[in-house]
Amino acid sequence: MNDMSQLIEEERLFEDLCYLSYLRIGFEQVKENKGKPGIDGVTIQDFEFRMEEELSRLQQELLNWTYKPSPVRRVEIPKPGGQGVRLLGIPTVRDRVVQTALKLLLEPIFEPHFSPHSYGFRPGRSQHQAVQAAQSIVNSGKPYVVDSLKSINQWYVGWSNYYSLSNYPSQLMKIEAHIRRRLRARLIHQQKRKKYLYRALVKRGVSRKAAAETVFSNQKSWALSKTRAVTKAYPNSWFINLKGQAIRSDQKREHWFDSSQWVNLA
Repeated sequence: MNDMSQLIEEERLFEDLCYLSYLRIGFEQVKENKGKPGIDGVTIQDFEFRMEEELSRLQQELLNWTYKPSPVRRVEIPKPGGQGVRLLGIPTVRDRVVQTALKLLLEPIFEPHFSPHSYGFRPGRSQHQAVQAAQSIVNSGKPYVVDSLKSINQWYVGWSNYYSLSNYPSQLMKIEAHIRRRLRARLIHQQKRKKYLYRALVKRGVSRKAAAETVFSNQKSWALSKTRAVTKAYPNSWFINLKGQAIRSDQKREHWFDSSQWVNLA
């Protein structure tokens, strides 16, 4: 039996779930989070008005193994700029109470085992913190791309699970492309003089003319990082195959659209 199995006592967890105290705390958190009614039309205020009756009924259904979640209510939210709609599923209040109570029981067990670089759907963490962590890693000034990628990969593998729940791989593709561009900018910055950058580009297969036009164009590192000469010298495959950049946009998850529908990113 592994450590995780020893931590989880299924019978005890189910008994705890059936306690009115846990269900009551679950409702208080649902109330705090607010939200619209589900498919049954019961609002949070309606549920609270007859809370003891509702919680007792939930408790009996759980104890008798007759509890069955209701279908979620489908809601279409318009995207900014008239770019279609985003689909949202809203569970009933009673189902949210059970889900929240389960979260209260399971989160302390599983939370310590998550990667410290994982930010999606975790208490006290947010996507904004993940972005800040990524920026800190890329801007840390580490002199070698391989060292930077080791830190970035640790962060990205954990955080990519947040976006993998969406319908599109494009978010991950954009993040991966941005990481490569930041690293190209770092490589350029490491060449303290223009002549050194020129030599590096030529050494990596860029024509002398293209290298000269790029290096002596008076553009800064960030602008140079997306030029044809630099992307030829340091192509995507160089980061992925030789330097070990972690890629998650090619997982082809069942609920994703085919990534071939999206524009190739540098």
